[in-house]
Amino acid sequence: MTFKKGWRRFARIWQSDTVARVDEELGFHFEHKVAELEALGLSTAQARARAEDEFGDVAVTKDSLRAIDRRMVYKQQRAQSWDSVAQDLRYVVRALRRSPVFTATVVVTLALGLGANTAIFSILNRLYWQTPVGVPKANELYRVYDRFRSRSALLTMAAFDHPMLLRLQDVAPPGVRIAGYTLDQRRIGHGLDDPTVQANFVVGDYFGVVGVRPSRGRFFSADESDIRRTDLVAVISEHLWSTRFGGDPDIIGKQIDVGSHRHTIIGVTGGGFRGVELNATDVWVPRGTQGKLRDRAADWYEQLVGVTNMRLISRVSSPALVHEFDLRATQGVRAMSKRDTSSLIFLGSIIDARVSDSRKSELAISTRLGGVAIVILLIACANVVNLLLARASVRQREIALRLALGVSRRRLIMQLITESGVLAFVSGIAALAVAYVATNTLQHLLLPGVEWSVGAIDSRVIAFTFAMTLLTGFVAGLIPALQLTNPNLSGALKSSVRDGGARRSKLRSGLLVAQAALSVVLLAGAGVFVKSMQGVEAIDVGYDTSQLAFAQIGYDHELENRSAEIAARMPEVAERLQRIPGVEHVGLTDVTPMNGVSFGQLFLPDRDSLPGGRRETPFRYVVSPEFFRTVGIRALRGRVLNDSDKFGTEPVIVINQALAESLWPGEDALQKCIIFQKRQNACRRVVGVVSNAHVDTYLEKNAARLYYLPFAQLAPDFLPDVIAVRVMPGASVGSVSATVKRELAAAYGAWARPEITLMEDVVAPDLRPWRVGAQLFTAAGLLALLVAAVGVYSSMAYTISQRTQEMGVRVALGAATQDIVRLVLQEGVRVVMLGVAIGVVVALALGSLVAAMLYNTSPRDPGVLVTSTAVLLVVAMLACLIPAWRASRVDPLTALRAE
Repeated sequence: MTFKKGWRRFARIWQSDTVARVDEELGFHFEHKVAELEALGLSTAQARARAEDEFGDVAVTKDSLRAIDRRMVYKQQRAQSWDSVAQDLRYVVRALRRSPVFTATVVVTLALGLGANTAIFSILNRLYWQTPVGVPKANELYRVYDRFRSRSALLTMAAFDHPMLLRLQDVAPPGVRIAGYTLDQRRIGHGLDDPTVQANFVVGDYFGVVGVRPSRGRFFSADESDIRRTDLVAVISEHLWSTRFGGDPDIIGKQIDVGSHRHTIIGVTGGGFRGVELNATDVWVPRGTQGKLRDRAADWYEQLVGVTNMRLISRVSSPALVHEFDLRATQGVRAMSKRDTSSLIFLGSIIDARVSDSRKSELAISTRLGGVAIVILLIACANVVNLLLARASVRQREIALRLALGVSRRRLIMQLITESGVLAFVSGIAALAVAYVATNTLQHLLLPGVEWSVGAIDSRVIAFTFAMTLLTGFVAGLIPALQLTNPNLSGALKSSVRDGGARRSKLRSGLLVAQAALSVVLLAGAGVFVKSMQGVEAIDVGYDTSQLAFAQIGYDHELENRSAEIAARMPEVAERLQRIPGVEHVGLTDVTPMNGVSFGQLFLPDRDSLPGGRRETPFRYVVSPEFFRTVGIRALRGRVLNDSDKFGTEPVIVINQALAESLWPGEDALQKCIIFQKRQNACRRVVGVVSNAHVDTYLEKNAARLYYLPFAQLAPDFLPDVIAVRVMPGASVGSVSATVKRELAAAYGAWARPEITLMEDVVAPDLRPWRVGAQLFTAAGLLALLVAAVGVYSSMAYTISQRTQEMGVRVALGAATQDIVRLVLQEGVRVVMLGVAIGVVVALALGSLVAAMLYNTSPRDPGVLVTSTAVLLVVAMLACLIPAWRASRVDPLTALRAE
């Protein structure tokens, strides 16, 4: 047995050497035992052999002692680490309490940056990652798509007719179940104020495929969900059960009117389930109850089934089962479909499928805002790092002294990072409050129709916030810590407090430049969006949209057709509405302007076809004479329709400017002849050319080619079913519309369901993306401007506070107030101007990212860039002005005595 001695004791650099200590201790006892045995008369060899026998397996003893030592050392180190953390926390809290302005500035700055990122992440989380509420294992739920070529276009649809759905069920591999459903809006009840909710009309074992269980009652049986059955049963959501039925415990067996049919409630969904779509569903009924229940064709059930889903219930791996289904389904559909062999069936995530094409504008805005939020956070981080650097410069002599006394650099770095971590943690908590308010605002702006069943701030959002908080706190604290703990000890120890801010750090100047550059980018983005919005709002849609409403008489189409009765009574009803207080004009038409169009054949006596071809067929409106002044369409030449245009008089027509220029470019269209509907019909004389108007809500498109015909000359083939109402200036459109609605209900009877649409609401959906983009980017630009202004002010304030002696000397030597102010302003603005120049270059480079979201506005608009830079420079000058004024007010005697 041998023991290593000596050299291990000199290798104990980082920690105690357990091996050396164990060898020394065991060696001492071993040699002592050998000496005892030799004293008893044994030879040296015999004594060592006897000692080895008594000591046993020394290697096991060594390992045991080393393990004990390691545990003790780890325990001591852990205790020391926690003690150090506790000391650092106490020190940091005391230091921050002594600097409340500094603490509040950092917390507010970081809270704004982190809160903006959290709010945008919450929106993206709802769109892309948040699974449908109440759906277990949502990753196993898929939507089936059919990709095929139609003419020259490649189309992808998530819609199948019923025979194709049955075919998919037949060819599905074991472990796959399929169900279908369509979406529609249905009124719950028959009263004027009864709500309209989203309903699902399901085929097959819909709830079994989705994996939802009822909280009360049951779901549809196999017979009830058969598309050929017409069982009037319904399943409702917990939300509808609690809001409309007050959580009635005896809800099962109660009746509910869904559209025109009365259904028996057989179940209530559990787990907060409200469908797999973004828009919440509140009622589910069998697909067979959609449409007329009597006198329908035998093949009616082969109508379109909107969307199909499948759940993987086998232990086969999901990718393998998905691939097998794709192959089988594609072969099966090609065998029965009339399409060519290009048809391809494939699966997509149900979560991704919830983001439909109708939300492309929200997606574009939210993704761009994600980048904007990151830029705001970068500005905030640069601001905080600058503040920490300025604060650390005051402690430069203290840090150097502690390093000279033997405190490790690692220990000091940890203390400085702890300070930034505490600030970041408090900021993270404040950021959640900011995000809660901001997210609720973004919900209404970006996703007005989406149900937030689980709230905007969930566990994933909270985890994201604190991950960003930790990262921000670490980065913001590490940079000042590394710079501050690597000083020139000799120079730092000789320096005094008055030397701390004499020279501006290149890093701090660089951070100010970065803040200014990023702020210019966001201000320029806000500017182009505002200009784009102004351009959209300036579009002349052809109608005076203010104080204008349209009324229609709805009824249950599934039961009977009442269109003739509605149209026959329209003139009489219009006269009654004209007498309502607050109503200025009432006109009649066959379709709602901008919300519906009608086509009709036009012919010219001397031509074979109209310019533009079939794709640009002019749109037709059949109207009463009062229609034009009711909606605000102006006569440019000639006249509009009047009461003399009756049945039996000369056939007349009114066209708009776009149609006139298209048919007779460079000529006067008045008195020209147009044939309507059939070539053998009498020619209609153009009696007026009116102002242009749009036929849909795509405002960025050019005005359509329109023509107007008088009802009196076309009855009974064309009858009015829409009433246009112009409300007097100053009167409330809402109250007058409510009166109109009640009057229509009284005039037509209990079966009528009057609906009032404000013209401003018709235009609003198309204006909304532009308006939302302008509002949000403007808010982001102003937020960035605020954070940048705080950064400039705080940096200059700290710098000037450390140059008190210098300013006192300047004042003592005769420097005037304006000279001191000019000096400070020049230093601050010089740095900002460099950032502005860089920001302009970056804005020009990134302009293409938002070009598609703008209307008639260049993302590189020079006027916007000039305005953005001017605004930032003015704000920077104002931010520098307060420190400059304070510097000019320094008392020379006080400054010279300061140390």
